[in-house]
Amino acid sequence: MASAQVSNDNKGNTSNKKLSDPWSNQILWNNLVKNKTHASFSVKINNVLPKFTFIIHGKFKSSQQLKGNFFHPSYVEIKESSTAKLIQKIENKGRFDNNGDGYSESDFASADFVQMVDLNQDGYLDLRILYNTGATGNNWYATFLYDPANGRFKYHEALSRLSAVTVDQKSKLIKTYWRNGWCYEFKEYFRLEKNGRLILKKVEWTEIDNLKEEAGCFKFTAVPRDTKTLDLLGCTFYTTDYNKFRKILHKKVKVTKKEELSGSLDGKERGVMENPADKFPGSVYPK
Repeated sequence: MASAQVSNDNKGNTSNKKLSDPWSNQILWNNLVKNKTHASFSVKINNVLPKFTFIIHGKFKSSQQLKGNFFHPSYVEIKESSTAKLIQKIENKGRFDNNGDGYSESDFASADFVQMVDLNQDGYLDLRILYNTGATGNNWYATFLYDPANGRFKYHEALSRLSAVTVDQKSKLIKTYWRNGWCYEFKEYFRLEKNGRLILKKVEWTEIDNLKEEAGCFKFTAVPRDTKTLDLLGCTFYTTDYNKFRKILHKKVKVTKKEELSGSLDGKERGVMENPADKFPGSVYPK
């Protein structure tokens, strides 16, 4: 298997913590402000392929309602760097537009706008473009997996619906993180098969024990009752009343462990507004 050539920790870790990365928020935003209509970066997504240049096209629009100047991406061109040959054009199609509001400099300060990471661990870096981010650790990315057979990036709908996607370094499974508040958290662990299908392998979540003198938080670990399930339970968690979700969850999974939890399910300290205390450009993901 050919390996991806990366400049940082992108072998499964989607956090870009080095400002020197050509796709870092600081570099991209500065280029957008300078060029007005586009920003670009170049990277080798695999050591057997030529370097690719990614050009993000769009325009700035002022917003009286949101008070500021916002960049609205429209499409991404991918070219072979040495020849400028067009490899692929990826249209926005509402997949990376921040609900139509575009992106301000403050948005770039709370989440990576672009991520290059080998999600399916096939040796090729995949492309992720920010769709929307929340203050507490939830975030969604239009996710395009590189298909070496076709030489193109292919949109993956399920991965694009999941929040705070990373690769768990211990299990090598796709990991998600969903949060609606203190002791109201949920994580999924999926195996990503070669055909792109996600198979749920494990879930973790938190529940408050109101029977204690001082309400405590418990972490539950469970496995699916149906080993072939393809449920995206996090989407249900995020849009459903918690008591209803618990009933749905307990029908679909079997609890293997229950333990008291101090702090957050993602292991991060948080401020009074529930935002991760270590939030800065390139760092909004669970460790």
